[in-house]
Amino acid sequence: MKRTDARLPEIIKLPVVGKPDNPIQLDHEILYPAGINILKWNMRGTSVIIWGDRSLSQNATFKFYHKRNLLSQYEIDLLEGFDFTIFDINDSTTDDLIIAALMDYFRPEWVKRAIRGSAPFGGSYPACTINMGPDINTDAVRGAGEAKVEIALRLADTLERLRIFIGPMGLAEGA
Repeated sequence: MKRTDARLPEIIKLPVVGKPDNPIQLDHEILYPAGINILKWNMRGTSVIIWGDRSLSQNATFKFYHKRNLLSQYEIDLLEGFDFTIFDINDSTTDDLIIAALMDYFRPEWVKRAIRGSAPFGGSYPACTINMGPDINTDAVRGAGEAKVEIALRLADTLERLRIFIGPMGLAEGA
């Protein structure tokens, strides 16, 4: 993930807690619920870097910036890459070609872990499902010169915090 530095010149003072001679600046408590990433202060405490992957979206689907960015990239790639279907015969044979091309596109995304699942397609927990069946491509839809494809993706999530639990293992715990 590319790091983006941002300057916040309008911030004079963030809320603090603690004693006046030893203030503790708040960031996670206020900013996380608002959807803003961690603030990192430089050594002198004079400038701030916004650090992380969170977005300002209220939609839980787009809590992380990389998901919105990735879906936008997929949309651009697919709109540009599927021009070969225009003016083709609108039937199940063309549907099969489109589905095969989509599977060829998304399989490497699963391999590089951009989408997650037990398999790229099919099974109980697929990374990608593609629907181009007669339920959405009715005769009326085909008669209008259209074909519809529904794609559902399980986009990879971001690890923000690693929580480690450690403790002794007694006789009862090890059984």
